[in-house]
Amino acid sequence: MWRRALVFGQTTSVVGLVVHCDRRKQKQKEEERRGTLLAENLCILERQHTNRPLVHISLEELLDEVASPRLRLVLFGETHTDQAAQELERVLYERMTCRGRRVALGLESIETDKRDAVRDFVSDELADVAELFRIREDATRYGPLVCLAKASRNAIVAANAPRRLVSTVSRNGAAALDSLPPDDLALLPPLRVYAATPITRAYHERLRDVWPTGSEERRSRLVAAQCLWDTAMAYAALDHLRAHPAEAIMLVLGRFHVEYYLGVCDQVEHMLDTDAAFSDVDLERDEFRILVCIPLTEATFRDQAKRGWHDLRHDRSLANLADFVVFTRCASSTDQEIDVADHHHDVSLLL
Repeated sequence: MWRRALVFGQTTSVVGLVVHCDRRKQKQKEEERRGTLLAENLCILERQHTNRPLVHISLEELLDEVASPRLRLVLFGETHTDQAAQELERVLYERMTCRGRRVALGLESIETDKRDAVRDFVSDELADVAELFRIREDATRYGPLVCLAKASRNAIVAANAPRRLVSTVSRNGAAALDSLPPDDLALLPPLRVYAATPITRAYHERLRDVWPTGSEERRSRLVAAQCLWDTAMAYAALDHLRAHPAEAIMLVLGRFHVEYYLGVCDQVEHMLDTDAAFSDVDLERDEFRILVCIPLTEATFRDQAKRGWHDLRHDRSLANLADFVVFTRCASSTDQEIDVADHHHDVSLLL
C-alpha cells in the first residue's frame, strides 16, 4: 500500500506516519525520563506477609501491581504537601488508564458541593480546573491529575463532605445533622450509614491520641466529625462502584484516613457487610489495595538509602500500615525532620 502511495505521489500518509512514530518515541522517552527521576525520589516497600519485614520493590513493580485489571479500588494516602507523592499519583493513574480502562478518580480535596462544577468542567474544554477546589493550593497539587481523568474520559468523583457541614458536627455534635435542610443532607452520605463513633476500637484509640486533651464532650464532637469525613469518602467510592460495576476507582486522600487499614477502610468494610444498597458490590480483598506515602527529609532519605532501607523495612510500626508504604524524598529546603510516625491529619478542618 505504501509503495502505491509513493508511485502516485501521495506521500502525506508516509510523512504523517513518520511524524506520528517520532512523537510516540518522544513521548515514550519523556515518560521513561519522568519515571527515572521519580524512582530516584522514592523508596517503595511492600507488605507481603502479616507482621513480617516489608519488601523493597521497584517503581515498575508497584505500577504493575496497582494498575492490575483485577483491582477495583485503590486508596492512595498521602501528605497533602508531598510533591513526589502527587507525581506518583499521576504516573500511577496514567498507567491504570493507558489502555482505555475505565478508572474513576475520587479526591478528598473536591467536596460534594462542587458536583455541578465537576459536571461543567467535564463538559467544557475551556473550564478552569481551579473551580473544583476550595483553595488554590489544591488546584496546583491535584489539577494536573484531574486533567488526566478528563482527558481519558474517566469520571471525576467529588468524594468529601463539605467543610462547613463537617465543621458543624465538630462544633455542635452529630445531632446537628438532624436539623439540616434537605439540600445540605443531599451533600452527605445517607445518615443510615453514618455513626458518630469509630467502628473499631483501634481507630477510636488513634483518634484519642490525636486529641488527647480537652473535655470528653469536645473530643466526642471532633471524633464524630472525623467519622463523617471517613464515611463520606468511603460512601462516594462504593457508590460509584455500585453504579458502574465495570469500572474501578482510585481515591486520593490524606494518609491518616487509611493507615493501618482503619478510617475509610473500616467504613468500606462495614458498608459492604451491612448496607443493603451495596449488596451487589462484590469487592474481594484481592480487588483493592491501600498505598501510603510518607515524606522524609533529604538527609534522612539519603541515610536510609545508604543502609539499604533496613531500618524502615524492619520497623514494626510500619509492618501493618498499608499494602504499600512509599517513602518520598521531601522537596522542602528546610531541615525540619519529618517523623515517619507523624501520621498526617488536617485537624484544622474540624476546628
